[in-house]
Parts: sequence; structure tokens; C-alpha cells
Amino acid sequence: MTRSSAVGRIAAVVALGVAAVAVALLLLRGGSTYEITAEFQNASQLVKGSQVVVAGVPTGSVKSIALGDHGQALVTFSVSDPYAPLREGTTATIRSYSLSGIANRQVQLNLPPADKAGAELPSGATLPESQTVSEVDLDQLFNTLNAKTVENFKHVIQGFELSYEGVSQQANTGYKYLNPFLSTSRQVFGELTRDTPALERLIVDTSHLSGALAARSSDITGLIHNSDLMMGAIARQSDSLKQALVRFPGFMRQANTTFVNLRATLDDLTPLVNASKPVAEKLPAFFHQFRLAAHGAVPTITDLDKTIQRPGPQNDLVELTRDAIPLAHAAIGSGSPDCGKNPSSDY
Repeated sequence: MTRSSAVGRIAAVVALGVAAVAVALLLLRGGSTYEITAEFQNASQLVKGSQVVVAGVPTGSVKSIALGDHGQALVTFSVSDPYAPLREGTTATIRSYSLSGIANRQVQLNLPPADKAGAELPSGATLPESQTVSEVDLDQLFNTLNAKTVENFKHVIQGFELSYEGVSQQANTGYKYLNPFLSTSRQVFGELTRDTPALERLIVDTSHLSGALAARSSDITGLIHNSDLMMGAIARQSDSLKQALVRFPGFMRQANTTFVNLRATLDDLTPLVNASKPVAEKLPAFFHQFRLAAHGAVPTITDLDKTIQRPGPQNDLVELTRDAIPLAHAAIGSGSPDCGKNPSSDY
């Protein structure tokens, strides 16, 4: 055996060893797939091989679907890099990825924010049912409705069709602004649910208010009826309201001029107010004495009232004045013939 042939054999053995190690690594790596089992309320038409996605990016597939001890669906799926391993706080949702098809379901993983993520989940860990959401099919919803409700729902759909007939363009324009409204509403409800005890008190107080209103239903009915009459009366005066609205700008301009002139008047009143301040300081003592005098004058005023007029004949000033009228006429008649005549009678 030559030296070159021995070297060749050694190189061949080394190459075979390297190849064996590479195959072993590939086999070992292929056998260490990262898998997670999620508990779903139902499998929602998932099948073996259905996609597992994160933010729309495929990252694994469903390996098996089994029935749990409590009737839940145990879905085992794989997750590949860079999303493996998952962390505590991850949720799984079964969603439809197309409108057509029967087994058109996939598992969507919702990863927690980095600052809220928990510890890493080892391969073989289980996501409890509290961290999963099953798909709800429309058929399941419709199966809960009776025939009368379904028929009425058809009428609702037909009503929507009629309501959008001829105004679809305006509706599309309105829907353009619906997204900001929904975002704002989400923030509002987020603030409401942040303080759960306060929200519960609000709901309880609202329930008490509704009960109180229900107890006065007849009064509320009358209020609504009267409000309807009031609105009808206002509607019948629409022309007058239009005229008032037309004149209102002129009225406001005139009022603005009046207020500007009033400002100068108030400036002129400033010296009067300043001069009144020393007197105003003495008014409390004056009103105190005046109050005492007024209190003491009450009996006098009462007696004076009785002197002026009291029940019975010939016992007050009113009767005396009435009796003095004939005396005055007699006194006038006892003078000259022209005395007591009406001066205007000569003209």
C-alpha cells in the first residue's frame, strides 16, 4: 500500500464521519420542533395542516386536534423562528382567512408587547381556554333564532337596502369618518372600564333611576305628550322663528352698541360709587336703628289703620270724610250765588 492511497482512505473516512454528523444534526433538529397546545372551546373547522400566523405571516401549522377531558378542543401546532419560543401573555384566535371554502380557518397568534411579556413558554406548554378565542360561524348565530325572528331579520335587511338606495355615495362618505369615531369610542370605553367599581356604581344608580322613572310612567307619558304638543306649537310658528332668526343678528349688533355705551356710563358711575363708600360704611348702624324703630312702629301703624277704617258705622276717618262732603256743599252754598259753581260752566 502506497502512502498516497493511505491518505486517500483516511480522507474518505473523515468525509464519511462529517457527513454522518451533519445527518445526525439535521435529524436531531428536525425532531426538536417547537410545539404548543391550545385549548379552544371548539375546533371551528380547523384541520390538520391549517396555517398558524403572526400578524399575517405564516409561522407554523396545526399538527393535531384532539378532544380534551372537559369537551374542549386541544389543538397542537408548531411555531418556527423568529417567533419561537412564545411568551406568557400570548393569545390564540381561530379566524377565517377567506370568505369562500369550508375549512378556511387558521390560528392567529397575538403576541404581547415586549414590556408586558412574561416568561418563555417551553415546547409542549398549553395555552388555557382563557387565552384562546374560537370562531363563531354565522350559521351558529342563525341557528339560535326562531323562524319568526329570521323572517323579521330579512325585513330588516330589506329595509337597509331601501334606506341606502340612491344615497350610497353619501353613505360611503359618512363611513370615511366612522373610523375616528370608533377609535374615540374605544378610548371612552377604555376609560370607563378602567375604574370598574365606579362603572358598577353608575350601572346600579342608572338601574335605580330607571326604576324610579318606571314608577312614574304616567307622569313621563304626560311629559312626553306635552313635549310633543310644545314641539308641534313651535313647528307651527316656524315662520315667526325664521323672522326672529333673521332679526337676531341686527338685535345683537344693537345690543353690542348698547353694551359699549354702557361701559362709558359705568365709568361715569365710578366717582359716585367711590363717594358712596364712606356713607355705606355707616349704613349698617343706620339700618340697625331703623329696624328697631320699624319694629316699635308696628303697634302705631296698626292703631292708625284702625283709626282710618274699622268695622261698624261712624267710627273711623273714612266715615268722617264721607260725612264732611255734604257739610262742604252746604258751606259752599251759603256764600255768594256764584260761590261753589263750576268755573268751567261759564264757558
